Amino acid sequence: MDRYKSNVVDSLEHLLESLIKMTGKTNEHVSTLHKRIAQLECRVAEYETEMKHGCRCQTNLPEPPIKETSFLIHL
Repeated sequence: MDRYKSNVVDSLEHLLESLIKMTGKTNEHVSTLHKRIAQLECRVAEYETEMKHGCRCQTNLPEPPIKETSFLIHL
């Protein structure tokens, strides 16, 4: 019976460690998305200010980071 409890405890510890790692990775992705959203909001505000002042110059939005190719959560 002790062996069974030991296996259950080990399995639960492994599951908990995996969930903590997954949560950390998800938080990193969310943080990256928040940064990107803030960049885009700032750029939109700049564009709107330029439009109010009559500047019709071509503006480019910042490029997304090369490292982040997609936002998928793999479970």
